[in-house]
Amino acid sequence: MGGAPTRPTLPASASRDSLMSMRSRGPDEAAAAESPLQRRCGCLDHFRFSKASAQPSQLVERLAGQKRRGQPRRIRYSRFVAEAEAAVPSSVAKQIRLDVHRSFASLPRSHSGRWGWPPDEDEHAQQARSDELFRILIASEFRATTRLNEELEASSVESTQAQDKFAATPSSSSGANRASVGSDASSHVQSVYVQGCSLLAAMCLGFARGEEQEAFWLLQHLLEDVLGSDFFGSSPPLLGYHGDCAAVALLVASEAPNVAQMLGPRRLTEVTSALASRCLLSGFVGFMADGPMLALWEQLLEGHLRHPAYPRFTLLHWLLGLPRDPQ
Repeated sequence: MGGAPTRPTLPASASRDSLMSMRSRGPDEAAAAESPLQRRCGCLDHFRFSKASAQPSQLVERLAGQKRRGQPRRIRYSRFVAEAEAAVPSSVAKQIRLDVHRSFASLPRSHSGRWGWPPDEDEHAQQARSDELFRILIASEFRATTRLNEELEASSVESTQAQDKFAATPSSSSGANRASVGSDASSHVQSVYVQGCSLLAAMCLGFARGEEQEAFWLLQHLLEDVLGSDFFGSSPPLLGYHGDCAAVALLVASEAPNVAQMLGPRRLTEVTSALASRCLLSGFVGFMADGPMLALWEQLLEGHLRHPAYPRFTLLHWLLGLPRDPQ
């Protein structure tokens, strides 16, 4: 099929039922300097909340801690939140806010010692949880776009240097080519956000037992070290995701030949694509019972250890089990 792949979106009605089942300043000066979003955070330097006695599991503390400690000293979650408010386009922030409000209905119920946060007692607590998830997502969006644009800029410099070196040779005539490379490499990515990320972030917040900063770094571990930069990549759009969809279709044809024969090549591609859009982009959130889904996520978060060559293999393995079971 021709043309660039499009970004699939999750349905607005996705739910559990429909998817089966400033230290140097004084307090007044600091408050005046903070943005409205930072004031809602309650703290400029860290975002730990004392709502719960429950703590993240050792697995989550280890994974999020490793990701956080692996960053340069200047990289802090508070910095991402502070800069994201101004840097993230308003249209993207609006879409994230809409997705946040739709996310909680699809999450598992709280599992003591394993997932979730203390039961919210009132609307204020529920709004605070939504604000946490919103901040995690816009900070993640800012981090992702910043990293990608830095990579594009570095690539542009390398390309220009290579073109200059080639142009210095006596027989070269590469002026047009160099101009072309420069214009392509200078493009600036405005957004990499994809619907479905809100569900991934909400699951990370649950595994972090409501600890906002831990949830952010756990999400970065998931997006960068497990799913990989190509999964939600913007150029080409969702390259890794579409590659996984194609792989699933081939695996189903191999592992479930009766199903493949019954559906035929065209319908098999349509069915596997539909399953993949519901399951892969959301990490199966809202698609299976709580127990199995939490087990899947515990395996997925350790994908870089379980399957070093292909860390997100857990998603394909569980997705393959859906059409394979009737065999």
